[in-house]
Amino acid sequence: MRIYLKRKFLDAGLKTSPGQLGVLFILKKDGLCSMSYLSNLLEADNSSITRTVDRLEKSGLAKRVLNEKDRREFHVEITAEGIKETLKAKSVIASANKFIEENISAEKLMIFAEVLDSLNKLLRDEKGKS
Repeated sequence: MRIYLKRKFLDAGLKTSPGQLGVLFILKKDGLCSMSYLSNLLEADNSSITRTVDRLEKSGLAKRVLNEKDRREFHVEITAEGIKETLKAKSVIASANKFIEENISAEKLMIFAEVLDSLNKLLRDEKGKS
């Protein structure tokens, strides 16, 4: 799925990977976000989020802003170009979803979603035990 989406994103002229788009969609929805907030929400390590934000910033899709309350911390915000990127991505994602829905039954998709939810819950619970 990831490779399929990456190819579709490239064909549509998008500059970002699916992971980078995840960060952009969060920034678009939530506004200014701390790096730790992004890390927790995406269940990714801090260094991975830092690399992703570095790439987004280099591409002009996001920027770091000094936290007014704690000058040791940066927040991240989406730029106008980043918003344009999410709008382009939405249509690609909608097209991919339509393709999937036309070729896989609703029943199978529901079962797949239930299995993914169960796996996520199981692994999240296991992570909390360690």
